Order: sequence, then structure tokens, then C-alpha cells
Amino acid sequence: MNIIKATFTPQYWALPKDIALIFGYKSPTKLLTSFRAFCDSRPNYFNPTKPYKAEEGTKTLYNIYAFAHYFENRELLDAGSRSIKFDDDLPRLIQAYGLHLLREEVV
Repeated sequence: MNIIKATFTPQYWALPKDIALIFGYKSPTKLLTSFRAFCDSRPNYFNPTKPYKAEEGTKTLYNIYAFAHYFENRELLDAGSRSIKFDDDLPRLIQAYGLHLLREEVV
């Protein structure tokens, strides 16, 4: 008998226009470029989630929780600080950003 450990990994994806609405940016292109550069330089930082995925054509989808963590801590992360961990911050991010991502239920 084998015991398998399963972990919950939330995967909410958003387009750049959705990122702009959620975080209040008119044009988040520069911020998203720096986010992708950070993710490419530290590919295992956001494990077990994938921070972004490039779709066919020019569409790139961004993980809301990974981007929110970067958005809130970008100065420290870009400076190379190792005092902040995505795994430790994930439960708070799910609570803070998860509610407004759910669909409204019509009763």
C-alpha cells in the first residue's frame, strides 16, 4: 500500500487587462515585464504553482496569487531578499484575493 500526499495548488489565471483592473493599473506592461523577468531568473520561487504561461499567439496568462505576491513585495524580491517566502504567504493571498475572483451566484 502506498500513501500519496496531495497538496492544494490554486491556479487562478488572468490576462493583462484583468491584472490592470484588479491591481488598479492603467497599463501594467512594465510591471508584468519585470514580473516575468523575476520569474525567469528564479524559476522555482513560486513552486508548486506556475507564475505565468504563454498561450498561442501573444496571450500570456498570469497566476493571480503569484503576481499578487510579487506586486506586494516587489522591492524586496527585486533586491534579492530571501526573508519572504511564497509558500508562507499563499494562505493569506488566497484569503485576500480569492473572494472577488469567485463568480456571483444568482439566487
